[in-house]
Amino acid sequence: MRIFLALAVMLFCAPAWAAQCVQVTLKDVNGLPVPTDQPLVGFVLPEISPIVDYTLPAGVSVVSGAEVPCPDSLVKVMRDLFDANCLTDEARKSAATTNTSDAENVNKRCKDIYSALNPK
Repeated sequence: MRIFLALAVMLFCAPAWAAQCVQVTLKDVNGLPVPTDQPLVGFVLPEISPIVDYTLPAGVSVVSGAEVPCPDSLVKVMRDLFDANCLTDEARKSAATTNTSDAENVNKRCKDIYSALNPK
């Protein structure tokens, strides 16, 4: 019974812990930390800097830190991003145009987000 309950809790909470998130530090062009008004957590996707739900000042870089649980608010942002940009061919074409990218890159990012939000 305990194993069943543990599995049920893990499956129920899966969207929040499925994706990999990390603590994030912002660094200026000199490599010095940029203060933020809140601790930052970034959503990790392959081959790019972690995605943060925070307005980044010009000229900063995003530096990954320790792995942490993904906050529900960040998971929601990523789901909304996926829903708005990935569900139809038209939405993906629009995302490619908006981001001055090509369809192949947008399709890859959509697959990466989907995989992060929906692990097997």
